[in-house]
Amino acid sequence: MACGLTRAVQHFIHFEFEAAWHFNKLVVLVFPILAFLWLKWTYKAINAIRTKDRPNAG
Repeated sequence: MACGLTRAVQHFIHFEFEAAWHFNKLVVLVFPILAFLWLKWTYKAINAIRTKDRPNAG
C-alpha cells in the first residue's frame, strides 16, 4: 500500500487541505519543496531558451 503522498499533493493543489492532511501529514513540508524545485527548474529552462536565442557578442 502506498504512503498517500501523491493523493495528498493532489488534494493540496486543489485546496482540499483537510483531505491532504488525512492522506499524509508530511504534505505541508513536501509540497512547498516540490513547488520550489519546479519553479527553479522552470526558471533555468526559460533562461536556457533565452540564452540560446541570443546572438553571440563576438
